Amino acid sequence: TNTASTNNVNYNWEPDSRIISGDGSPTILAAPTSSVTFVLYAENAGCYDTLQHFISITPIQLTTSNDTILCFDSMSVEVYASAFGITNTYVWSSSPSFTDTLNQPLTDSTISILGSNFGTYYVRVENGGCTLVDSVKVETVFSNPTINAPTQVCFGDTIPLTANSGIGGVALSYDWSPNSVILSGDGTPTITSSPTQNTHYTSVLTYQYCVDTLSFDVDVVHLLLTTSNDTVLCSDTSVFDVWASAEGTANSYIWSSNDNFSDTLNNPLQDSSLIISPTAPAIYYVMISENGCQLSDSVVVTVASGQLELVYNQEVCKGDTITISVNNLSPDIPFTYDWSPDSLIINGDGTSTISVRPDTATTYTLTATNSYGCVVTLDAAVSINPIALGGVSANATNDTIVEGQSTTLFALPNQSGYSYSWVEVINGNNVSVEVSPETTTTYYLIGEYN
Repeated sequence: TNTASTNNVNYNWEPDSRIISGDGSPTILAAPTSSVTFVLYAENAGCYDTLQHFISITPIQLTTSNDTILCFDSMSVEVYASAFGITNTYVWSSSPSFTDTLNQPLTDSTISILGSNFGTYYVRVENGGCTLVDSVKVETVFSNPTINAPTQVCFGDTIPLTANSGIGGVALSYDWSPNSVILSGDGTPTITSSPTQNTHYTSVLTYQYCVDTLSFDVDVVHLLLTTSNDTVLCSDTSVFDVWASAEGTANSYIWSSNDNFSDTLNNPLQDSSLIISPTAPAIYYVMISENGCQLSDSVVVTVASGQLELVYNQEVCKGDTITISVNNLSPDIPFTYDWSPDSLIINGDGTSTISVRPDTATTYTLTATNSYGCVVTLDAAVSINPIALGGVSANATNDTIVEGQSTTLFALPNQSGYSYSWVEVINGNNVSVEVSPETTTTYYLIGEYN
């Protein structure tokens, strides 16, 4: 500090090797590693002054054992610290704030760490008010490692299997086997697999020099189900037995009329067969289950007598040409067709559709035969509209009248099903109407039936 009235002072500090910055100024920044005397040479207008300042360095040193990796949490390691004889007091703690003390007495420079207590441990030494802190990191690779997966699966299911080291935090390598059942994920903690039989899985976990082999068994529930063949019954009066077999892989069966199995057709459930007498094509569904696994199948039963339906107009006008068709409700089972009487068929005999022009009420017969030998006979009865047979007549109570008089027009027959319309007559949509023509007039009648 210069207490003189002038500030034109030149400063020179020694030793240069200990000065970080500030030489030539009143203040320097220094970092001495051992005790040292700093000398200041000051000059102002030919006047000189020399000052000295001694700094004493309190020695303090600290070294620790290296960071450590324990393979298993059941292992332990001793970590140590050394102050090189400068002090014989050490404070070990699990916290960088030294909120706890792990060594007693404090002269113990070594502590024992169990693998299950992995983490970072801190040590502190002091000398003459100076403090030095260091730390040792203890990592544990395996702590009760396991494979997590279902112990039992259904045949055909895809499942995940996950290897868990129990701790985490280290980058493990994974080697799974058997390779033949691994779908994806080999080399990672989780694989997907679709085992077709009971399988013993292994995963070799490795981190540096630490190796552990995990194993896991998965049992596969393999259900088997066979049923009677799809069947064609010729008549809706046929009685038939459908059956299923689980080949010993299950003990109960559920037969149902739908694939949601909302109803049950067999009782008790141990009955693997079902006696049926269907009147129309039907599908019968069967399901077996064991240990949470299910397998289903179905039996298709076609009734030939209910497989065909005729499509036609049952009543036609005389002289009209119409078609009569047969619709096969189960087209995968084809039929051959023979229509009669041949003399009344215009065309199409031998096909599914014929053309006819009936003059009178006529019954057309279809004889259909399938490859199973079933013969189905269906009749199409076609009637002629009565209006085409007897016609209608227009009548008047008096067809000769005096000018100014009226007469009643009426239609025959006056029966249910007939409707009439008198042309150019107000309110003429009636069986009878009253008219008063001013001149000789012809009235026309339109009649309809159904």
